[in-house]
Amino acid sequence: MNTQSIGKRSRLGAAVLGAVTVAVAAGMALLAVCADNTAGGTQYTLTLKSEPAGSGIFSEGGKAIESGATFSSGTKVTVTVSPKVAGKYVFLGWSGAGDAADTTGQVTITMDGNKTLTAKFLEKFAVTAVADPVAGGTINRTPDSAYYALNSGVALRAIANPGYKFLGWDGDTTLPADNVLFTHRITDDVKFIAKFQQMPQVLIETTDGGSVSIDPDKDYYEKDEKVTLTATAEKGYLFTGWLDSTGKFLTDSNPYIITIDDTDVTLTAEFMSF
Repeated sequence: MNTQSIGKRSRLGAAVLGAVTVAVAAGMALLAVCADNTAGGTQYTLTLKSEPAGSGIFSEGGKAIESGATFSSGTKVTVTVSPKVAGKYVFLGWSGAGDAADTTGQVTITMDGNKTLTAKFLEKFAVTAVADPVAGGTINRTPDSAYYALNSGVALRAIANPGYKFLGWDGDTTLPADNVLFTHRITDDVKFIAKFQQMPQVLIETTDGGSVSIDPDKDYYEKDEKVTLTATAEKGYLFTGWLDSTGKFLTDSNPYIITIDDTDVTLTAEFMSF
């Protein structure tokens, strides 16, 4: 056997084996690069907007998503939008979602490029109506709603509680005091304040020996209204005069005519036996 030939064949086999090893390694490296390009791939940006600005809140997979999030090429992304303030904003639809657009508030897109989704809302406006003081009365709204569409109308009526008088409106409008009912056209958020005033009472007490008649006899009185008080003594008693709320003597006029101010009138008719 020729040992020289054997040596040549051994060197040739080693060279072939080395070449194969290099080729396999190169192939594996190429596969790794291809796999990396497929998995990591090109990244695309998803821009999210709402109209009016700030009217919507976006989520993806049940978690909040911010505008500018990036996704690998080919990724399917399902975006859900909800109104920032329920009732104030009503979802109308998407722009930038192509044929997938609808009015359900949810859309799925494929990230094959940078994408911009815009959620469009109809903005409604708040009408706040309060009584001042709170105990003074209530305000009825027709129709009654927390929010109203642009250019719609709402009728407001002030209703005074017993013992209170409606004075007029304050806030985003100036109306005469007798304008209990008015209609407002919606152009923005507004606040109306119905002003009420507590009406005074005439509170009469008597000592033993007599009674008092009041004309007119009412639960509540208007400011500057005149009221006539007449004291009548029982047999064996004599009317001696009128006392104020502190017990101070005022007058022995009978009848006694008083003029109502802003506050309650508290008097005592004093009688003495003889």
